[in-house]
Amino acid sequence: KKTANIKIRIPGWAQNEAVPSDLYSFSKLSNENTKIMVNGKNIEFKIENGYASINRVWKKGDLIKIDFPMETKTIVSNPNIKTNLNTLAVQRGPILYCAEELDNANEQVAITKNDNWVASYQPNLLNGITLLKGQNAVKNEMKNKEMVLVPYLVWGHRETSPMAVWLPQKLD
Repeated sequence: KKTANIKIRIPGWAQNEAVPSDLYSFSKLSNENTKIMVNGKNIEFKIENGYASINRVWKKGDLIKIDFPMETKTIVSNPNIKTNLNTLAVQRGPILYCAEELDNANEQVAITKNDNWVASYQPNLLNGITLLKGQNAVKNEMKNKEMVLVPYLVWGHRETSPMAVWLPQKLD
């Protein structure tokens, strides 16, 4: 047994911070918090300078489990970035998503800050990825249609097609 202070990095995205500046921000703050358990029991902790501190008497075999909130959130850009005006990006946990034409049939769609994206794990797609699916307005038909987003990091891995990260909030 030994008393020690263990510090665990809690990333900004798990603290309602899209990036550590005013360049981008989440359009809605989350009520979900990171949870830390020691030996199956939730513990209280404070975050200082991006780190949770756990100060206690530790014994061999103690197990720390961290549960980060993996909510899907929309991101808004600083209004000074003119090319991103009236657009949103979508992020789930630390992963930024994009809309590939391959999944969305070259239709112009609009998303809102309140879209209810559903995460869907696809084990047989690109060795396992989580897609996001949501209902969005389609330009010509002006009705809701399912839109599919893929993690930005896998863009172009199935076939080459156009992609967008920043999606319009309203249709022209």
